Amino acid sequence: MTRKDIKHTLLTRQREALKMAKGRWRSKVVKLNSEKIKALLNADFKRERLTYNSFQLVMERRSINSSAWIYEDVMSIKQENPLDYPRMRIRNVLCKAKKPAA
Repeated sequence: MTRKDIKHTLLTRQREALKMAKGRWRSKVVKLNSEKIKALLNADFKRERLTYNSFQLVMERRSINSSAWIYEDVMSIKQENPLDYPRMRIRNVLCKAKKPAA
């Protein structure tokens, strides 16, 4: 069990928040299962890591280093659409690299 803050700001889209006056907030009790916790602890693709499964690292009580992507390496990745954002290129390369060879 944890709490989630519901805030009404100028850009709020949540129905529950829209019922309150601007600037108000309240806490909502939320139940988290293991799948939701795994999704919350998933690392993003902003930095290069050996693994992006932060949940597993937490369970093993260990950490790993990360490093910045090398611009030349990211831009050298060949993609069907040259206008794609580099982050999408990185994600596609990682997904292809993770697939087991048949």
